Amino acid sequence: MISLLVKTSRPKDLPFRHILTSLSLWACWIASFGDLITVQLVSQFNPQYMKNYLDYDVLSSGFLAALPIIFQFLTKLSSGIISDWITFINETWKTKIFNTIALAVAAGFFIILAFIPQEKHLLAIIIMICAESVMGCNTAGFNKCATLHSQQYAYFSMQQIMNIWACTIFIEPFFVNMIVKENTFIDWRNCFLAHAILLLTVNTVFCIFADASPAKWTKSTILESGNLEISEEKKRYDSIVNTKL
Repeated sequence: MISLLVKTSRPKDLPFRHILTSLSLWACWIASFGDLITVQLVSQFNPQYMKNYLDYDVLSSGFLAALPIIFQFLTKLSSGIISDWITFINETWKTKIFNTIALAVAAGFFIILAFIPQEKHLLAIIIMICAESVMGCNTAGFNKCATLHSQQYAYFSMQQIMNIWACTIFIEPFFVNMIVKENTFIDWRNCFLAHAILLLTVNTVFCIFADASPAKWTKSTILESGNLEISEEKKRYDSIVNTKL
């Protein structure tokens, strides 16, 4: 019985053509790029922003730089739970709503942050925390959409998001250093505005093409690759049960 469950839950062939031509998955991957490269902005360059621009000491900069990540973690946990609690909205619309909160609302906070003067230290920190916190809603956004759309192949679609995450770790330093030259108000304003525009753009793509319903190829592949195995295993199982009876 256990072998029956194992064989029917993991089809042999990965439908690369269907996966790589899925507009919904590409929308998820594009959204993840915008989200994760902005996450790298906060995780990698927040200490620089705190110390070189807001003039905090090293200890304070390290502590304050960690706060947005902590709040984002809490948002990730709560957004997934809240999304599951909501049953009166279909999954596609739920993922679009949470993704818009994660990316478009965060973009709004980054736009505000871009125009906060240097002497408004506390306000800048609060807005930064708000921007990074709402990005935690990506759990119920593009992450959930990719999982629901690809079903049993979710491991592959999520693996690509992890690959994108790794790429953004290398890309973001070059991107930021092209903009932030001397840690001036104009430098950081342009940096935050560039990331805000990126977030708004990728979220628009996601909202147009995202589909959280199971793809047709997730169903057909199961039938094509699994029916024979199910029937064979079922015959063996039935014969064992009948023999014992």
